Amino acid sequence: MLLGSAGCSVGLLICGFAANIPILIAGWLFFQFFVNAITAGLIAVVPDRVPTAHQGSYSAVYGVSLMAGAGVGTATAGAFVSRPSVGFFMFAVVVLISGTVMALLAPDRPSTDLQRSPLDARTLLASFSFPTRGARDFYLAGAGKFLFVIAAYSVSAFQLYILTDFIGLPKADAGGIISITALINLVLGLLFGSISGAHIRPSGASEDPGHGRRDRRRRRSADPRRVPVRPGAVHLHRHRRNWPGRVQLRGPGTQLYSADVATGAGRFRTDAPARKLPERAWQKLSAGCLRSSARTTARKA
Repeated sequence: MLLGSAGCSVGLLICGFAANIPILIAGWLFFQFFVNAITAGLIAVVPDRVPTAHQGSYSAVYGVSLMAGAGVGTATAGAFVSRPSVGFFMFAVVVLISGTVMALLAPDRPSTDLQRSPLDARTLLASFSFPTRGARDFYLAGAGKFLFVIAAYSVSAFQLYILTDFIGLPKADAGGIISITALINLVLGLLFGSISGAHIRPSGASEDPGHGRRDRRRRRSADPRRVPVRPGAVHLHRHRRNWPGRVQLRGPGTQLYSADVATGAGRFRTDAPARKLPERAWQKLSAGCLRSSARTTARKA
């Protein structure tokens, strides 16, 4: 985080004092290289430190914060349209300070005690390969996000040139309109982002209110059972050492069973009585955990 913030600041300073287009492009590429170092660290904060039940809300806060930062940054940058060097210098200072504050308030924990896979060609291939089975929602979400970002930035990236070259406004007036538009987007983003985050259901939640109430009554009446499973199936969806993950198995009919994976003991604790889960269902669950464990371990490495 600190290295990324320092690199971003240097890249912005190069852009601010660039005397020609090649230097400007070089400074911007330098900035983009280090801004990805910051983004990679920020994205890992939610799955590594937030419990599964609260990840939807925190993800909504993260998304709204991105919108807020983009809105405030665009509105502020609009005031420096006629003085770009001053704007680049100001944002370089802001990035350096914000990265330092983040590193001090949320220091990372050492990972020396975590299990690591050997670094070989198979591990690298598994880390960069796309899922091929059971990943329908992943591809739908990725395609929707990609199209949304392309559509949004197709307008925002060229907004200044649309106002000045096509409409014919002076740069000062164009900067004011960009600031107003950014503030409107900020307010709407905060409003609808908070609404969407409040309606995200945790994993395994039912869409049927009556079914959800029956599930809660059944969980209250059922004693938790601990059922041993095959060794090695303890890393599924693991966020941190000794953090419980969650797996789901659809049993007979439409019944959805959910199990907490105690990563330290390597056993499943089910909310429903264990006798309701047939032996074939437990074998299927254990095999799925082993496959996901291998993918998750390779991805973490």
